[in-house]
Amino acid sequence: MQPGELRTKIRIQKLITTGTGSFKTAEWVDIDSTLSTEPAKYIMAKWDGAFGSRAYIANSVQAQRPANVTIRYRDDITEQHRVVYDGINYNIISPHDPDQHKQWLVFDVKAMVNA
Repeated sequence: MQPGELRTKIRIQKLITTGTGSFKTAEWVDIDSTLSTEPAKYIMAKWDGAFGSRAYIANSVQAQRPANVTIRYRDDITEQHRVVYDGINYNIISPHDPDQHKQWLVFDVKAMVNA
């Protein structure tokens, strides 16, 4: 993996809850932000859409628009976050450090059905 392969702008978001008691609201906010009104915070990524046998396997588990994503390593990204790319929200599946050098973070994504 070379840094020049990170050509795709994505946003990674976390779900935050605000308010107290029964007046709580939940909203998705870009990572490293505290309010949804802040400007979008993009992360450069390598986006590999599924095709061929990989698409067939993804389809067998009913994944919608599956892809493999690589970004620079961050230890704060989990399956509780989501990716926004091209106006579509994606669930993050199994983020991991492939070579244990804390250089890259790789994860699969699939489009959220009820986003």
